[in-house]
Amino acid sequence: MCAKRRTCKKCSRRHPMGLHDDNFRINQVVSKQQITTPPPQNDHVVSAHTEMDEVACNASDIGKSVSAVPIVPVRLRSVVGEVLTYAMLDVCSTGSFVLEEILSSLGVKGADTQLMVTTINGTKLYDAKVLNALVISDLKGDNTVQLPKMFTKKDLCTFESIPGPDLAHQWKYLEDIGADLPSQLRNAKIGLLIGSKCPKALQPIDVLASKDGGPFAIKTFAGWAIVGPLYMSNVQGRASCSRLP
Repeated sequence: MCAKRRTCKKCSRRHPMGLHDDNFRINQVVSKQQITTPPPQNDHVVSAHTEMDEVACNASDIGKSVSAVPIVPVRLRSVVGEVLTYAMLDVCSTGSFVLEEILSSLGVKGADTQLMVTTINGTKLYDAKVLNALVISDLKGDNTVQLPKMFTKKDLCTFESIPGPDLAHQWKYLEDIGADLPSQLRNAKIGLLIGSKCPKALQPIDVLASKDGGPFAIKTFAGWAIVGPLYMSNVQGRASCSRLP
């Protein structure tokens, strides 16, 4: 260190006066790092389903054809509880949903969040709860699948009947899987809608092709499901659609 450092006669700082700059400004040192909190990110899902208040669901005179979508019975488990329910497999939805009323049986509550849902009606923001670490399996407890982030819904969808063994025997090419279709679960509802972010649940293990315009069947992790037109109803036609939201 220089023992004879010169002092500027203009500003009294420790530099030669020839180096003085009247335009020089000392940058203020920020004592604490300022961190800008990013705006909260809303979860965003896309669904092919329409909204109940904007379409005529469960409406009459729409047609008399009864059709089935892939629905399978499953064991739904959290770390503290378990419930038997039905899961609808929906490749057209990027989100996955759980029926709000079965959370008590699972012993979980979920965290509050906001969910942005895009359907053919447009995009809207809704309050929901988000859950993680839920697991499903077939009714025997085998073939477990880790579910992705799940969002609660007060209601999902309704179907008057889910294809069972008796229905499979109406088509000769489906007779062989009749014994593998479980009887309907008593008092069970469709408690899950599983979207495309859970491919292990949706991917077919085997397929029985349609014949003569009849339904086809897919084998999933939870067993067989019949998909497509089932029969012509003798009663006035009704149409059901999922309530998302």
